[in-house]
Amino acid sequence: MKQFIYTSKKKLIEKDILERHAIKNNTEDMDFSFTDKQVVEPPYNLPALVVILEQNTYHKRAVYQKAVDIAGLGWQLKSIEEEEGIEEVENMLKSLNEDLVEVHKRGLIDYFSIGFDFYEIGREDNNPNAAIDFIEHVPAHTIRFLKGRKVALQQKGMKKKYFKRYKYPYDVHKETGEIKKLGSLPPELRAREFYSDVDYAPGHSYYGQPSIIPALGAVKGDISRREYNIDWFGNFGVPACLVTVSGGFDQGPVGEDGYTDLERAIEDRFDELTENPHSTMVLSIPSVKGSPNPVEVKIEKLSTEVKEASFRLYREDNMKEVLSSHGVPASRLAITESGALGGNVSEQETEIYKRSVIEPMQNKLERFMNSIIEHNTGSLAFEFKFNDMDLEDEQKDLDMAIKLFDKAAITPNQLIQYFGWKYNLLESSHPAMDYHYLNGQAIDGDLPEAEETAINEQINEEVENALKSLKSTVEEQIQVSKKKWWSK
Repeated sequence: MKQFIYTSKKKLIEKDILERHAIKNNTEDMDFSFTDKQVVEPPYNLPALVVILEQNTYHKRAVYQKAVDIAGLGWQLKSIEEEEGIEEVENMLKSLNEDLVEVHKRGLIDYFSIGFDFYEIGREDNNPNAAIDFIEHVPAHTIRFLKGRKVALQQKGMKKKYFKRYKYPYDVHKETGEIKKLGSLPPELRAREFYSDVDYAPGHSYYGQPSIIPALGAVKGDISRREYNIDWFGNFGVPACLVTVSGGFDQGPVGEDGYTDLERAIEDRFDELTENPHSTMVLSIPSVKGSPNPVEVKIEKLSTEVKEASFRLYREDNMKEVLSSHGVPASRLAITESGALGGNVSEQETEIYKRSVIEPMQNKLERFMNSIIEHNTGSLAFEFKFNDMDLEDEQKDLDMAIKLFDKAAITPNQLIQYFGWKYNLLESSHPAMDYHYLNGQAIDGDLPEAEETAINEQINEEVENALKSLKSTVEEQIQVSKKKWWSK
């Protein structure tokens, strides 16, 4: 018995080919050679991790989405002690790089795809004690750390560039990596500093471990599935029907084109039928002389729905594993999923994602930026803060706070403590700002009735104006955020 597959591309192939079709995965790693003997080699092929980012849609989208949610929505300063001087600090931060948001986004893309980030830090006149005046992202896959992780090396060919760890109290020669007494090297030979944080995992303190490592099997499986589909359907088309020839048939010799007379005859008849779909197919199958078995031909239409469905399920499983490794809910990538009972669970997932993934990473980078503010200004009167990923949550918080205020649950100063830093509002020393107000009337203190009435009227007006200002500012920020999002 012989079985053939006739495809949508007018190809007749043996059925065995469909089952044993090879899946090939060709990837070329970028070559980085480091000649310093003190270099600690990373546990993973870093350039290969860059390639993997290009090979899986969900991996790349999860990495980029985390970078945007953490640092891509902008930043602002929170006033801690005073309001004066905030513009000077803002200008100082903006002078470090023309686009701090993009610098941090790129660092985060490295962090989540490779396992660590890397920022180059410069100081005025390359003086180790001077103010910091420069910060830039350096592609992490081009970096190797020396033993101790106090010195890092970037090498292209034979050209080397060394860096020393942020606040490392020694000079490092920028071309040789030699460690010298602080201030002993000429400024032009001093290596710049670096800041680097790792996605820590046991045994990976130098380079970290990217989130995707446990899900590499899913990434590889999805690559194989995709390449199988592209390769198979690009070469042969969609299987349309199965032709089974049995009995004492004579398939004839194999020609120069690799086809037997039988295969060529069947393919020609199908070509004619394709051109004249309502005509009758007549197949002439030669038989082996003297064979007692009659020749039988059976044609069956093939259904590909089951195989396509299994591919879809396989892809969905791979997607879930990749997103789970990143801790990113599908809803953040505009992939809608419903709970087991049909209810949407995206709100709960987003809250977990925000608390467990976004805020901890924001805190790390904020501490780094605040150390720069403290060094350059001599104090930390203002704190660097990234904007929240969802300003609508802030609107809900503000609405709830206003209700609590109206019911005498919180005071005006407590409102300012919670929201004031975003709008540069400072707490007031006026005693009435620490009173509780029930439906606009103060319920604390012991003042003469006339004085209390006057204070109530004054405070009610001030508080009402402050609340209106807060609410208006939040609504404006939400609209700006939505415009930025839809313009991407």
